[in-house]
Amino acid sequence: MNVKMVYCLTAAALALGISGTASADFIGNDVVTNWTVTDNTGGSVDVSNAPTLITLTSGNQGQAGDTFFTNVASAAETISFNWSYVTNDLWGQSGTDAFGYVINGNVTTLTDPNQDTSIPTQSGTATFAVNAGDIFGFNANTFDGFYGSSVTVVSNFNAAPAAVPVPGAVWLFGSALAGIGSVVRRNRQLA
Repeated sequence: MNVKMVYCLTAAALALGISGTASADFIGNDVVTNWTVTDNTGGSVDVSNAPTLITLTSGNQGQAGDTFFTNVASAAETISFNWSYVTNDLWGQSGTDAFGYVINGNVTTLTDPNQDTSIPTQSGTATFAVNAGDIFGFNANTFDGFYGSSVTVVSNFNAAPAAVPVPGAVWLFGSALAGIGSVVRRNRQLA
């Protein structure tokens, strides 16, 4: 067996153990038709610009609560996205209309409730990890349900496979192939 071929086979075997693909935007398992809107406050989720972006609007109908846009993770993934937020609250308070992400019912708020009320906009990037079967997504909350809602645009959504450790069997297989390669090389040198 050609030594170069042994090394190529070893590299291929190792690559199979660690390869994966990422989805960009709301496509694949993350296509917006797979997501669920749960709302108890009159908020909304606009998916008309998907797969590039989605827009969450918090409720403004006199009732405090949440607007969730969630999906079920199909595998262990690292989720990342950009967000751009503006509050239309009469007082310019993002603390009364917060935006964040949710994993299995636990909300992480991304907006800063202490931002100067004369600056109604905020933006940023978020990254978090999910496991297969986790319910994850976005949350537009309204503390009071009055005085104007907030609008958040989520873009550059990406779900990348989580780093998976290479199983010991792959390393063992690669070592065996390398050993065969050295035996073949030694036999050629003796011949």
